[in-house]
Amino acid sequence: MIRIIHISPADKFMPDFINTVQDNFSIEDHLFLIIGDCEKHNVKQNKKTVRLKKNTTSIVKRG
Repeated sequence: MIRIIHISPADKFMPDFINTVQDNFSIEDHLFLIIGDCEKHNVKQNKKTVRLKKNTTSIVKRG
């Protein structure tokens, strides 16, 4: 069951962050929603790591 959703722009730190979560926590509790170019930053997509389209950035803007 997913209990924690991580929403983040794709950047060079995401692969290491995802690996840290996988290594130290139950990955079944986590879902990663990545905004932007996953391939550019070596973020591997799977059932727990999903790329969002660029136009979805408005859901995380403050305002």
